[in-house]
Amino acid sequence: MPTTISGPVLMPDGTNPTQGRLILTARRPRLSSPLVVPGPVEALISGGQISIVLQGSADGMVYAVVAEYWSAAVGKIVAVKLPDIVIPAEDGNGTLAAFSAIEIPPGATNFHVIDQGETLNVGMRYADANMRPASLAGIGLSSWLGRKGQQRVPLTVAIINAGQGTFEISLGAAQTALLSGKYQWVVRMSSGARVILKTGFLIVNEVP
Repeated sequence: MPTTISGPVLMPDGTNPTQGRLILTARRPRLSSPLVVPGPVEALISGGQISIVLQGSADGMVYAVVAEYWSAAVGKIVAVKLPDIVIPAEDGNGTLAAFSAIEIPPGATNFHVIDQGETLNVGMRYADANMRPASLAGIGLSSWLGRKGQQRVPLTVAIINAGQGTFEISLGAAQTALLSGKYQWVVRMSSGARVILKTGFLIVNEVP
């Protein structure tokens, strides 16, 4: 199903180039699809806005996005890589930001390391199957640390922005001062009878 992407083009620093072009290259459907992956397509940036029709797929067609525009700061045309966008077949029209996938930083792991007596504060984001920010409406959240033979250590979960799927998990300094070594970290998400558990690890270094 064709989807129209329109609206502003924002750079990572929040600026909005008034003129230039957006180059979108279909990488592949996220899982599998009989669709033929097309070559790059372009959308002109005019007055800071774009409008382009893209093909989606049931699995989510992934497009790499690059913006080219004149930068007065460096006195030349620059190319800036923007987050990939994912176009599922069922979606309608929207802005570039609405279809942008969450980028996982290079080198990211499922380990988090702190020292004893250090406050634990970790920001997280809920995403849909296509790695786009998803609303937390109707989603129950809880989290804890566990280790074989020991009682669970409950963590505090605070919603930051439910619509954008952001939340924070924390544990106070007085509690981390009592921990030492490696713990399994569990985040529980529930909606009705459906429950999803995401796991990672927390390593607490002893402080002499």
